[in-house]
Amino acid sequence: MIKPLPKGCLLTALADCCHSGTVLDLPYTYKCNGEIENVRDIDENNEEIDKEYLTNEIYKKNKMVQEIVSRNSSQPKLALSLEERISIDNYAKKVKSSEADVIQFSSCRDNEISADERANGNTYGALCNAFISTLTSVILEEKTISYIDILVEIRKIIKKKYGQTPQISTCRPMDVNKPFEL
Repeated sequence: MIKPLPKGCLLTALADCCHSGTVLDLPYTYKCNGEIENVRDIDENNEEIDKEYLTNEIYKKNKMVQEIVSRNSSQPKLALSLEERISIDNYAKKVKSSEADVIQFSSCRDNEISADERANGNTYGALCNAFISTLTSVILEEKTISYIDILVEIRKIIKKKYGQTPQISTCRPMDVNKPFEL
């Protein structure tokens, strides 16, 4: 989908849906400090998230739904070794890049479900609400904000409230500390 985009093209996508971490299949995901996440980081983050939310009721419900969906899924889980996952990750970085600037904000990791919020009689995705809220405050204060700072703010708003971990991914290594632009 992104491969044919030309150099100079900027695509910023919001994926506000369950299991959306890799919806555009972009090979680079970032930590909140702006560093690219690697396969080992993902394993460590999943363990930290499980510990952090052990007492959070919303997170427990999120995990229960995930387990039910998992059990009823027709596809068996793949048990790949760390070496196999690193090899796949390296391959993806070679073949899934683009000359364009493609940035995806996703509402959660692939193994998580995404929450909705009700406001003014309407239902919205938690990511869209947090994204709009963050950008609105930046615009009203006449400031600039970086891509990674948007992720940090979005996570502050929804991570503990809903037990989901918003992500930012790109099609090639990018300075996510540069100012956000549309």
